[in-house]
Amino acid sequence: MLYVDAMESFWREWVIDYDIGHQVALGQSTVQSSQRWFMHVRNRAIRRYMRLLEAVRRAHSSWAGFPARWSAGAGLGVVLVLLLANARRLGEAIRNRRLAGHPEKAPGRAAEIWYGRLLSTLARKGWRKPPEQTPTEFVGCIEDDAVREQVARFTEDYEWARFGGSADHARRLPELYQSIVTTTRR
Repeated sequence: MLYVDAMESFWREWVIDYDIGHQVALGQSTVQSSQRWFMHVRNRAIRRYMRLLEAVRRAHSSWAGFPARWSAGAGLGVVLVLLLANARRLGEAIRNRRLAGHPEKAPGRAAEIWYGRLLSTLARKGWRKPPEQTPTEFVGCIEDDAVREQVARFTEDYEWARFGGSADHARRLPELYQSIVTTTRR
C-alpha cells in the first residue's frame, strides 16, 4: 500500500499539479546537473591533457641527450649486422689463420691455404695460374729461374702435404712461401 500511495503522490505532484514553478525547478535542476557534469568532464580532460603534456616534456628532455647515444647505438648495430652477415667468412678466416700457423694439424687443408697464398703473391707479380693448369705445369710457365726453382720446391711439398697428408711437408710450406716472397721482392 505504501508503494501505491507513493506512486499516487508522485503522479499528483509531477503530472496533475505540474505548474510553472515545477517547470522552473526541474529546468534549474537539469541545468545545474548538466553544468556539474560538463565541468567534471572538462576538469578531467584538462588533468589528462596536463599529465600528457608533462610526460611529453619529460620525454623530450630525456631524449635531448640521445643523439650521441643513438648514433653510437646505430653504429654498433651496423657493426653487429655486418659481423653476423659475414660470420661464416670471419670464422673461416680465423680457422685458416690458425691452421696456417700450425699446418701439421691438418696437412691437406693447410697446403690448400698456403698454395692459395702463393698463387695470390705470384699473380701480383704477373704470373697467373689458369684453372686448367696443374701446379707442376704452372711451375714451367715462370720465366725467372730463381723464383721457378723455389716454386718447384714449394709445389713438391704442397703436393705431398695436400695429397699425401704429410705433416712434415706441410710444416715446410710457410718457410718456403716466405723465401718466395723475399725472392720476388728483388
